[in-house]
Amino acid sequence: MKTATIIIFIILISTQGYSQKINSFCYNDSIKYTFGYVGMKFLGNGKAIPFKYLLNVDLDSTQKSKLKKIHKLTWLNLLMNKKTDWASNLLLYYLYKKDAIEFVAVIKNRKDWILTEKNKKNLKHWSRIMKSNTSSLPYLSKEINFDPNN
Repeated sequence: MKTATIIIFIILISTQGYSQKINSFCYNDSIKYTFGYVGMKFLGNGKAIPFKYLLNVDLDSTQKSKLKKIHKLTWLNLLMNKKTDWASNLLLYYLYKKDAIEFVAVIKNRKDWILTEKNKKNLKHWSRIMKSNTSSLPYLSKEINFDPNN
């Protein structure tokens, strides 16, 4: 029991320390993003990938590199922090290439996000993914190109 407590304490300290190093671009007031529309892709045999809106975050190559290394527990900490929750949610939408139509149509900022209670739904969604042993981040393996002005 004592050993388990010490291990958990060390993990929490290391993830908090790491999040302090990387979260300069994870603050709600500093994140810059745009949306792009990706059209339907036909795969053949009656199968297709439906259209969706994707979020593109303005990051340089160093920030993208750091983003790839964020631990799942650190993501959960960032999502729980009022200074980084909105930005972290947007970054996860970007990483997972999750359809962001709700942000185009209804949610324009953190205040809207809080008022619509999407933050609770998103937190549950990301928490489930981060706690899953089978989930893995796409790690920006395939860049999606789109015109954010459309």
